[in-house]
Amino acid sequence: MKILIIAHFCSIFYKTNNRLNYIAGMLSDNNKIEIITTEFDHGTKKAREHFSENLPYKVTFLHEPGYSKNVCLKRFYSHFKWGLQVRKYLKSIEKPDVVYCAVPSLTGPYFAAKYCEKYNIKFIIDVQDLWPEAFKMVFNIPVLSPLIFSPFKFLANGIYKRADEIVAVSDTYATRALKANKKCKETHTVFLGTNLNTFDSNVAANRIEKQDDNLKIGYCGALGNSYDLTCVMDALKLIKNQGLKAPQFIVLGDGHDPQYNMTRDNVKR
Repeated sequence: MKILIIAHFCSIFYKTNNRLNYIAGMLSDNNKIEIITTEFDHGTKKAREHFSENLPYKVTFLHEPGYSKNVCLKRFYSHFKWGLQVRKYLKSIEKPDVVYCAVPSLTGPYFAAKYCEKYNIKFIIDVQDLWPEAFKMVFNIPVLSPLIFSPFKFLANGIYKRADEIVAVSDTYATRALKANKKCKETHTVFLGTNLNTFDSNVAANRIEKQDDNLKIGYCGALGNSYDLTCVMDALKLIKNQGLKAPQFIVLGDGHDPQYNMTRDNVKR
């Protein structure tokens, strides 16, 4: 079976925990797998270096102009141009049996959705964020915002309604997609995570013996508005204010905004 995976924000391929790469690796034993992604790296904001790793699946890098900030008009233009490249590429290849498509971005998946509908190809979406809903966390002006974001809502609904199967990283995202879809009776929520066997083996190989009896709480991941770490800090402060010994809160991670690059000084509350 030929399976096409469209993943705009796919990670680097020689060392990654990205779910799309993971899926491609799992399916490649018995299927012909191709990942379509961008040559622009969203994390570094630079063009990717093409690699010569031995992978069990094909990777196709499509051109994207790029952008310097996560929230800017140039990013929307860049996504639009990449979507046009997706549409052009789909017209040039042998038709796949299945298209598995990460959402967002929106333009590329929208063209993929219409392509699958036209040629009766099974179309599976993996909703990893809600656009344009997420934009309102940054830019939310009554009356004006709904007008500005209406084209994005049109694209999102166009993708959701054409899906033959809906996968999402949360029940909330799955429910939102299902509202625009009349074909699916149920959805599939697969939370973001890591392979527990890999995690356990790393813990066993790098175990650090406890030096004291202090309780420690750890967080490892992205830092930003979507992750309410301040709630944990406020809870620890309440414990301390009650005269109790608060657990030590260890944070590993960073974010695109300097205010989320936490240090020992700015974590204190």
